[in-house]
Amino acid sequence: MPDPRPDVLPTRLLAESRHVGGPGCSVELGASRVDEGSLRYRYAIDEPPPGHAPPPIVIDLEPSAEAWRDFRSALDALGTWSWGPEHLPAAAAAAPPGPGHAWFFAVTWDGRVLDTGGWSAYPGSDGSPEPSRAFIEWCRAVRALAGGRPFA
Repeated sequence: MPDPRPDVLPTRLLAESRHVGGPGCSVELGASRVDEGSLRYRYAIDEPPPGHAPPPIVIDLEPSAEAWRDFRSALDALGTWSWGPEHLPAAAAAAPPGPGHAWFFAVTWDGRVLDTGGWSAYPGSDGSPEPSRAFIEWCRAVRALAGGRPFA
């Protein structure tokens, strides 16, 4: 697939990652209302100790055209557009969800639409609780788009 056009940005983007008992973060397009192509990055402790709940960190970002091109190229190279809608561990039918990692990604970009997510299972891992290479690289791409801020 050819490189995405540099002037075309997504019209929808939400990437979320939450660890039960640990941190959660999200990157959302247009939530800041600063400018077209702006992002709102949010990082929070999911379950802080009683009486020690710091407020979430919320930062409005404006990625460069190059950062957007790199992100789109990463999505294309990882085959993200073919990820299924739901990723669950192989043992999900036998036991209720317990501690783990929830993630979600929704994007609409230049006519392509993707809504995907999972619970302690990842694209390309056949239900394994270990993050797949594709998922790890996707997290790196989101992190880079967010200016290197934590995301996973």
